[in-house]
Amino acid sequence: GGGGGGGGGESGSEGDSDEDSGEESDEESGEEGEVEQCYWAQCDKCDKWRRLPLEDMYKPENLPERWFCWMSPTDRNTCEKPQERMDRDEIFDETDSEEGEEGEEGDGDG
Repeated sequence: GGGGGGGGGESGSEGDSDEDSGEESDEESGEEGEVEQCYWAQCDKCDKWRRLPLEDMYKPENLPERWFCWMSPTDRNTCEKPQERMDRDEIFDETDSEEGEEGEEGDGDG
């Protein structure tokens, strides 16, 4: 025969709360490390992704069905320009599909 045993644990937490007073919103923010969000549009001609400013007219639902580089308000408004690099925080919705390994079967008579 045999036997078994058990164990337990304790956990505690301390927290402080600070109150910030005064809320101001400035258009220009000089804080580093904070990723500024932006809209992205894909050119139907060259399939490159372009950054768009966070304005109502550049919302995805307000963009035309077919969007091209020359519609971009930035300096990257031609298909010849390279695609901008995305920030680390930003991810495309595309998912990579990996192929599974195939197993080989063999049989023989003896």
